[in-house]
Amino acid sequence: MRETWFIKNVHTRELTISDLDKAPAIRPNETVDMLRYHTKQEIEQSESLAAAIAANWVTLIKRRDSATTVKITPDDINISIENAETAESVRYYGEMYADEATTTITVSSANVPNEITTGWSDGPRSGIAFENGYRLKIVMPGTYYVFWAIAAKTSAGAGQELMGAIFKNGARQPNGTNHTTTAASMKDVAFSGSTLFPSLVAGDLMSLSISNETLATDIIIEHLNFVMLRIGN
Repeated sequence: MRETWFIKNVHTRELTISDLDKAPAIRPNETVDMLRYHTKQEIEQSESLAAAIAANWVTLIKRRDSATTVKITPDDINISIENAETAESVRYYGEMYADEATTTITVSSANVPNEITTGWSDGPRSGIAFENGYRLKIVMPGTYYVFWAIAAKTSAGAGQELMGAIFKNGARQPNGTNHTTTAASMKDVAFSGSTLFPSLVAGDLMSLSISNETLATDIIIEHLNFVMLRIGN
């Protein structure tokens, strides 16, 4: 069934709706289907349209096929705007961490990222799921800021380059990487990284990896942090 949202100009002058600028100017007594030019969300959240309806310059009627469904009032639009602003202010975040973990990451080859799949604890979360004990799962699509930190050591001597990298859906990502170099055998080093992911979608799985870029020597994890914060649509 095709839906139409008709705006009728009941004023004596030609009108434009300033924040619905894809639509043409509407002449007196002319009716325009705004869904041809704008989305339902854009129409429902138009402050200029709410003002025009309140001033009795236009009417807005939703129709599905030939049946009239509802006549929209300024209050309807204002409520939609308030709901959108409330939804935008809700923060979606998630954390997983490891504290005094002493988790051993088996390194079979140098310069190969190893997704850290053990030792994690579930941290504070809102709108992000803790998946399989080592991943954060996106529920609300959007732009996310990601921060991670690692404290680790190896049994090899000085000069071991350890690399941290973010995994998305099981694949290493080039953004947000960082590395450090060990000073001595079994001496902890700490390093961190952060980045933005502008287009994560529901179901994306985010995690952390570590690699020894120098030798195939196992890595012992002491502390981990992996934090995600949704900062935009």
